[in-house]
Amino acid sequence: MIASGGRSGGVSFILLTIFTFQVINAQKNCWNSWNDSCLVKVEIINQANPTNYDRSHFMEIDCMDHSQKVTSQRFIDIQSIILDGCHTPLNTHSYGLEYLPTCSNITEITIKSFHMDFLRQLRCVSAIPLQIKVLRFLNNEIAVADQNSFESYDLLEALEIAHNSLRSLHPKSLQNLQCLTALRIVDEPVLIIKSSELIQSTKVTNLHIESIKLLTADIFHSLPETLTNIHIADTVIDSNAIEVINGGSVNNLTIVNCFLQSISVHDAAASIDCINLSDNNLENFEISKNNLRTLDLSNNRLETLPLKWLNNLNSLHDLILKGNHIKVLLFYEILKSLPQVRHLDIRANRMQSLHDIDHEFNELTLSRVQVLSDRNPWDCLWLHSFAHNYPEIFRVLRYDKFISKINVNGLECIPSEKRQTIYEPIIQSNVTSVSTSTTTVSTPASLSTSDQVVNISAYTIIYGNPWEFKRNQRAEALIIVFMLPLGIALLFLLLYLWIYCQKVFHLSYYQNFNCRRRPEQSVLNSGHDFNSPHLTVSDPSLTACNQTNDNYEEPIKLDVPSICNCNQIGNGGNCQRNLQLIYESFPKERPQQIYEQIVDVEDEFAEKRA
Repeated sequence: MIASGGRSGGVSFILLTIFTFQVINAQKNCWNSWNDSCLVKVEIINQANPTNYDRSHFMEIDCMDHSQKVTSQRFIDIQSIILDGCHTPLNTHSYGLEYLPTCSNITEITIKSFHMDFLRQLRCVSAIPLQIKVLRFLNNEIAVADQNSFESYDLLEALEIAHNSLRSLHPKSLQNLQCLTALRIVDEPVLIIKSSELIQSTKVTNLHIESIKLLTADIFHSLPETLTNIHIADTVIDSNAIEVINGGSVNNLTIVNCFLQSISVHDAAASIDCINLSDNNLENFEISKNNLRTLDLSNNRLETLPLKWLNNLNSLHDLILKGNHIKVLLFYEILKSLPQVRHLDIRANRMQSLHDIDHEFNELTLSRVQVLSDRNPWDCLWLHSFAHNYPEIFRVLRYDKFISKINVNGLECIPSEKRQTIYEPIIQSNVTSVSTSTTTVSTPASLSTSDQVVNISAYTIIYGNPWEFKRNQRAEALIIVFMLPLGIALLFLLLYLWIYCQKVFHLSYYQNFNCRRRPEQSVLNSGHDFNSPHLTVSDPSLTACNQTNDNYEEPIKLDVPSICNCNQIGNGGNCQRNLQLIYESFPKERPQQIYEQIVDVEDEFAEKRA
């Protein structure tokens, strides 16, 4: 499955690369195939369903014919259009908006596939000022945005600049956009923003900057008072240590994958609700008194969580630490520093055990907190002790339960004998030391034998044979399912063989009787005690044998008298009578019981004859 997934992912990557290469070539061919013509394709967007294009909503206008006037009724009362400059010459002077009727009524414009040295202003021949509220520049080749590029858009509320190969954005290019509330600059790999003046004089509420070459750290010093959401991603900041000063109403602060090492947040208004600092290289985090609810520190390669980072986080509900390298976590100290915490995410770390769990926890805290704990190399022996000695604390762990993997109560773990060192048993808390100056957790370089959990005898007592412990539990279940009916069948087979052997034994015994048959007059009929067998007696006197003997008689060869079933035989030790037994069907009773009945019958006949 992994191989097939990797293969499909590779195929998807190749197809995506080919598609991107074809698009880039199409754009280059589009721009290089121009002649003296200048054609702008205009697409009218249906606001009710923007993705449902109709060919009747497409038209081309010649931007070189200044006398041209489009009077189509399709452009009456339109509000959203796309201007495609694929078939325009390099550094064309116009986007073609001025050729449309009632262009002053258009409120949303998307400009794409133009090739210009600098970003030009939109013009309209109408005397009414432009009513543009949303303006997008997508997939163009525009080098510079100067100070006057956006001066005529007094009503502009949202500006998006994406994938335009923009190299320079003038610090005062947005100063005239007093109604601007959303600024989005995405995928401009050569753009450098060096001045904080870019948004300082605006009333931006949502700032989204992603995948640009460089961003100045000064932009966080003078944020607009109207700014509520900041999203900076995949961008290098010119300083590894930044200071965020929130003097307004910032609610969400996101700085992701920016190689950030240190951040200090001054939240005088206490308005920040969520801070996302994932995918950085954080070494220091400080925040003033605040009402922060969510703190995301995932994927920062943290080996420990300094407790001083949790200062002033009395309102924190969610702490996300997944994807780090944390080995030691002071569980009790964290819950003590975060009295309102609800969710603690420690997934995908290097934790083998939790520390400081032998304290008395607040029942209210344990009832509300949830700890996401998957994908950690938990020690099985420690986890087993933890689950049995502290069940009320173990219940706060949330995880995907496994049956087919080595686990304790469904939580995946690693057996102790695989490790050379384990930090500490569950009942010891003196292995770590907390520094009062730095409030960081340290682990001693070497542990004594008494502090190690590597105890094969204890492991064997708890888990039995280590090899059996490693066995796949699902395979064990399948073995039980298939072996149970097989065992039952084997029992029935043994029972059948026992019955069959008993039958064969009796059959072979009576088949070996080879006595001579006697005259018919001495044969008993079926009216006597024996319903099935017939008895032939040659001599009326049967008193010579001692009937108290329990030995079986032993058959011998043909025409030779049988040896009587008795210990005392008269007349020289030989029987004076010949006894012949002939059966119509072989008896089901034991030979001893049959013989006793035969002796009783012979005694009765002997008495009658006497």
